[in-house]
Amino acid sequence: HYKLASILKRLGRMDEAVENYGRVLELEPEYVDAHSQLGFVLHDLGRLDEAARSYRRALEITPDSVEAHGNLGNVLKELRQYEGAIASYRRVLEIQPDSAEAYNNIGNALRDLGHLDEALAS
Repeated sequence: HYKLASILKRLGRMDEAVENYGRVLELEPEYVDAHSQLGFVLHDLGRLDEAARSYRRALEITPDSVEAHGNLGNVLKELRQYEGAIASYRRVLEIQPDSAEAYNNIGNALRDLGHLDEALAS
């Protein structure tokens, strides 16, 4: 089901991909990649709260996943939960201190919060 879900995602058949990632997780609830990919697809569909839950579940299984922290931050930013987004991006930097993308994301989130001086410093 995981391969099928991945193919469906690549084909843009997102609703079917969600269904198949769900099947994978029914069979293997600890399959971190399925949680992450489900989060990605849900995010793409605009189902942001569900995407955040998927990324959080992936992080419960693999707490040091740079990808899951970054993607969770992106979802939280879209939900205007800027403090949570910044925390996720800062966690990326704890794991991967040279992540230019994380620094950029922190700056953008700080800007969106209206903290322009901090944004420029980041």
